[in-house]
Amino acid sequence: WMRAFRSMSGIRILSREKNDFLAEAYNAGAKLSQGEILVFMNNDLIFTPGWLEELLRAFELEKVGIAGSTILSFESKQIDNLGGHLNIFGFGQRIDSGKKYNPSQDFSFPFYIQGVLLAIRRSLFEKIKGFDPSYQANYEDVDLCWRARVLGYQVYTAQKSIVYHLGSWTVNKYLKNENSAFLCRKNRLTTLLKNGGILYLALVLPFYFLSQFALF
Repeated sequence: WMRAFRSMSGIRILSREKNDFLAEAYNAGAKLSQGEILVFMNNDLIFTPGWLEELLRAFELEKVGIAGSTILSFESKQIDNLGGHLNIFGFGQRIDSGKKYNPSQDFSFPFYIQGVLLAIRRSLFEKIKGFDPSYQANYEDVDLCWRARVLGYQVYTAQKSIVYHLGSWTVNKYLKNENSAFLCRKNRLTTLLKNGGILYLALVLPFYFLSQFALF
């Protein structure tokens, strides 16, 4: 159940009966939105002047389908993430997390943008049918970016779009650590199966399962 209403400023607010986590909420918000670029964000961010303009500038590059900001930790002022890369088993690694931010550094194109703040072309979002709601929490952003890359789009971090992250308020409140760990393992495997391709799966999955059994 949900309802939406429009305020005097033109902002539409969607009220949901329960917390279905990121994918469901983002998809529902997208249906009410307008414009060619969708910008999804968490509720624990602090924005700096010009962040949105710099983020949208990334889409001047024709091949860019998804873009993110430079996310800094609000407490330490160090890098929270500049997007992320995946290793061969699908484990994500935030780029330069914990390092001092250098505004003149040369940014490479990450594999994925974290869902904490993610912008995407509406046409692409509709083509890949949005976030996968079955994920609940963890890896829905990786899956979205991987599906975009399969279609030939690039993922990009906007260097001069600076946003501070306070840190996982809603997740810590509504999701227990053991549930989060289970969803992370389940969704990682789901993402590999959905997007890896037959040759990749044939070569990687046996070693992936061996690595997971070793953890128990």
